[in-house]
Amino acid sequence: MLTIFNKSTTPSTLPKKSFEEKLMMFPDVKSFVTQKLGARELNDLYELKDEVDKHYNTYKKLEKLAVDDKGQKEFDEYYTKNEESINVSRQLNVTDNLLAQLRTYENQVRTNSNMSPEDKRKEIDRIEMQRRELLNYPVKREDGSTTNYIQSLRERAGFNKEKVLGIFGGEE
Repeated sequence: MLTIFNKSTTPSTLPKKSFEEKLMMFPDVKSFVTQKLGARELNDLYELKDEVDKHYNTYKKLEKLAVDDKGQKEFDEYYTKNEESINVSRQLNVTDNLLAQLRTYENQVRTNSNMSPEDKRKEIDRIEMQRRELLNYPVKREDGSTTNYIQSLRERAGFNKEKVLGIFGGEE
């Protein structure tokens, strides 16, 4: 099991790699196993994006309603409370757009009747590698430790494992 440390330096654990993910590490096995690698990272990204979008959308609605002192006060309080999450929204949208471009290109490759199956496989493998590199890009923390891109966004948005556990009845 892999242990990482969030901003408060309390350990949180990530799930172990699945059997399929371990198999995909071997080059010769790759062609025999359906490649779902990156699904965990994509799920993490989209779950984070959903949460951040909720904060951002509420922020934008309150911004429009901030026409009087009461509305401005409510807007200011909401922004102060959720500033970290709101500020990560733009970066998540950029990442989502990059992934959409990769998906579009992958679909073009898959439907290209002028490419041989071998060339398609090589190009799709290259696209999957780019997707993995984007989602697992190593990011240095202020304390000098390293994490992946998705976890760094989660931390910058103010989300950590303890807050998620609080939703399910654990302590925050």
